[in-house]
Amino acid sequence: MMRTINTLVFLCLTVVVGSGPHTLEFLSTGQQTAEAKLFFEQLTVFDNVIVSKCDGVTQKEQFKPCLQKTELPDRCEEAHDAIWESFDTIQAHTNNSVEVVQRRRGCSRAADGTESAFDVWAVNGNEFLAFNPETQTWTSNSHSSLKVKEAWDKLLTRNYALRAFLKNFCSVMIDKITLKSRPKHTDVRVFAKPVEHSDEAHLLCHVTTTDPSVKSVRLIGNGATRVRGFSVMGPLPSGSGSWILRLEARISLRLTHLIYGCAVQSDSHNITIYWIIALILVMSCAMIALLNIIKMRRRPPVPPPPLELREQFESFIQSATLNPEMRSILLSFLHGTNTPEGLRDSYNQWLEMVEPENSYDPEFYGNCRAGFPCNATYQCNVV
Repeated sequence: MMRTINTLVFLCLTVVVGSGPHTLEFLSTGQQTAEAKLFFEQLTVFDNVIVSKCDGVTQKEQFKPCLQKTELPDRCEEAHDAIWESFDTIQAHTNNSVEVVQRRRGCSRAADGTESAFDVWAVNGNEFLAFNPETQTWTSNSHSSLKVKEAWDKLLTRNYALRAFLKNFCSVMIDKITLKSRPKHTDVRVFAKPVEHSDEAHLLCHVTTTDPSVKSVRLIGNGATRVRGFSVMGPLPSGSGSWILRLEARISLRLTHLIYGCAVQSDSHNITIYWIIALILVMSCAMIALLNIIKMRRRPPVPPPPLELREQFESFIQSATLNPEMRSILLSFLHGTNTPEGLRDSYNQWLEMVEPENSYDPEFYGNCRAGFPCNATYQCNVV
């Protein structure tokens, strides 16, 4: 129950960053372990693409292959030290246990050239403080951060340095970044999963794209107006330079004449994938019929071995010390369809034992394991 289509539009030139819109972010995370050790990691993200990673052990930036040219810092000691010092400061002024500290700082440039900067902190997953580079002061985002705001407002030299980084150096780094060219790729997949104990199914349209012009996914077809629980999510960045969109709806399986489709539109092309209930039911019944045909076909008998070799092997079996029943089975297998009359019964019993009826039917074993009669048969009726 899945359909897929891929579209590729290749770019011939290198993507040179100069004009907007663009965003450069430094995402720092510090986590204090039970042994009072600090786990630190920083990701540098440009236009939703992770271009570098830095850890607290080496404190050295690891640039990603997507970067062709950059003048980003090659180390992250300053960000590491700022996170480490914040644990003591925040805990001393809040009297609360601090487990995780997160920081998001950087700058953005709009298409018209307007620039903005940000430096936002969170503690234990909650918004905490935000820096205003124009006034060089901090804004409290929670009651517990008031005392920390007062303390950080007094650090005039530090606040001046933060403003200089955000207003000056950050925008310069945006101008110096060059990403490697890559194809515009859009992948649309449609899934449907039946809902247990009902005649409905969950329909899911999943879109993954590197084309920034793809902004939405729509549900179309004559069944679009009859869905329940309709919702759309995205586009959301995935961190690898692509965006994800998801559309979910609840559809009826009884109305087999309805057609559902997922439509995606970009600046250069449109993609539509359809999901048809009647077609899926017909394909399912066709597969069952094909399995039944395969089940009815018997394998041709295996030809017996050459006469000379058969006589040698029969002499060996007769002279060996074997159980009489085992000797009969081996001789029956050796003669095959030319089994002597005296061994014919043993041969037939052996066939019934190793090759039961319907042994090549996948449903045969499934029915037995589910508690149904092993010789049960099923039919598929298309409504």
